[in-house]
Amino acid sequence: MPPDGANPAGASALARSFMHGHDVAVLKTKQRSLIHAMRTIEVDLATKPDAPPDEVRELVAGDIPPEVLFDEEIAQLGTLYRHLRDWLRDRGVDLGAQASRRIPYQLADTLYDEAADRDTAREMARFVIARSRRGAPGGGRADGGAAPAGGTPHTAKNDRAAQDVGVRYRDDSKKFVGAPLQAIHEYLAGYQQIATDYELTPQQQLLYLHNVFAGDAKRF
Repeated sequence: MPPDGANPAGASALARSFMHGHDVAVLKTKQRSLIHAMRTIEVDLATKPDAPPDEVRELVAGDIPPEVLFDEEIAQLGTLYRHLRDWLRDRGVDLGAQASRRIPYQLADTLYDEAADRDTAREMARFVIARSRRGAPGGGRADGGAAPAGGTPHTAKNDRAAQDVGVRYRDDSKKFVGAPLQAIHEYLAGYQQIATDYELTPQQQLLYLHNVFAGDAKRF
């Protein structure tokens, strides 16, 4: 038994196994994939029990990008977030002192160093929290509690579409700014393809059209 205050990252024998006791076979494909990815990380860490918390965090962030961690199918099993938070804490990763803060926000702020990844994680975590408050089908709340009864609200579908389009256009280099060498019809053609890919309604296509523009073009 290590002394009080010992670094949990160096006490791998005491740290919990990710989603231990859960029947992975009954879960959905993306949920199973995330659990298997975490258990693969556990195998890697078993060979270096003294890995510092920053290395543990980087391993998780490298194997599980925001688009995976906050995918809608993952969010349907809200207990994944609680288990990941506890798993990280067991290994000494500091998730901040705000005990009452929503877990997806904690994970978004803690895991990702790159500014683009952190911004994406925060935005996607916000949608996860919003869906959990309204109640998502088939899973738990994002804070680990039970989801209210009911199907997927229409607003939840709109939120998901907005999230998908926002992620596709998160990089300003993909947006039209009115530069001399830019052709607006090419950017609109790309947007129309994305609208087809995500099955946007005509109303949604107009609503999310602003994502195509940046800089002076957006102000105009």
